[in-house]
Amino acid sequence: MYNEKIESLIAAALADGILTDKERQILIRRAVAEGIDADEFEMVLNARLIELQKRLAPPPPPAIPPMHGMASVNTPEKRRSQKFGEVRKCPSCGANVEAGTARCNTCGYAFTNIAANSSSEKLAQQLLKLEQEFNNTKENIADTLRGRPMEVKKTMARASLISNFPVPPTKDDLLEFAVSMRSKWLNTQGEGYLMQEKDAYKAKYDECIEKIKIYFPGDKTFANILASYEADKNVKLSITEKISRNPVKYGCYILIGVTIATILFFSWLISSL
Repeated sequence: MYNEKIESLIAAALADGILTDKERQILIRRAVAEGIDADEFEMVLNARLIELQKRLAPPPPPAIPPMHGMASVNTPEKRRSQKFGEVRKCPSCGANVEAGTARCNTCGYAFTNIAANSSSEKLAQQLLKLEQEFNNTKENIADTLRGRPMEVKKTMARASLISNFPVPPTKDDLLEFAVSMRSKWLNTQGEGYLMQEKDAYKAKYDECIEKIKIYFPGDKTFANILASYEADKNVKLSITEKISRNPVKYGCYILIGVTIATILFFSWLISSL
């Protein structure tokens, strides 16, 4: 159906029967680069995923006949719900859609308020749980001597958790999550190893914007966050942050400056004698 490169990418992404958000974004971005309509490609991708999951799914258990005097409750609606999980109807076209889907595959309608708990809250809860786990862990002297005290390990773990946290697919949740990641990025302070957490928030913020541009192009709901993202490109790092990111580079600058100052001082001292 598509060229060999696109088909090989689809096959690789669906090999395990699961399509992650990251894999979906990569496939859609490549398809758009090849001139393929994003909505049409996503619809085909979803169809192939469902078809693959059907083949990989175990056979259904044998039906239990109803007891005498009781009617069977295995209605078509219930069978469809058991097959695809919780099924809802699109308010725009009436097509059946699986709960948690960002858009209707039939008409493209964007769903809102699908998840009761926001992704921002879930991430905060997971970070709090991680903090508690580290608070209950004793400091390892060997790690401290190797230059990796508990605080460093905790920051690295927090950064890893943020980096691996999935970007939400639904409209309202995605907007709230993007705003939250921007705020965390701008307000997280630190230097050296502490910059890892700040960088993780920035990377997740970038991932949110990329998903917004792919799934909701031209949607005015995201106008403010997209404008903020463009303005954020002009945000400059502080001197401390620049040194933390490039210690070798700025260390050389400092060494050269000290050397020049020393030479000038001794030149002045000799000339004054």
